[in-house]
Amino acid sequence: MSRSVLLLRAVNVSGHNSVPMARLREVLAAETDLAEVSTYIASGNILCRTPRDPDAACAAVHAAIRVEFGVDTPVIHRTHAQLASSESA
Repeated sequence: MSRSVLLLRAVNVSGHNSVPMARLREVLAAETDLAEVSTYIASGNILCRTPRDPDAACAAVHAAIRVEFGVDTPVIHRTHAQLASSESA
């Protein structure tokens, strides 16, 4: 099983662009096909099993966040390998 991260740009847990992580996990479980979803602290980083179609997953997460929280934020997909290779660069 491969894991990925979906990075949200410019979100906070309070204040402007508020996206509470506990509610985000609930929304993603109900509104997307993502599996094994978790979040990393209050960072706006979503950990999940690597989706079959990363572009569709990003679009679904983007839409769910916009509907539920009123926040229009880019969603960027990175695999574990991509993150690991950027650490050594």
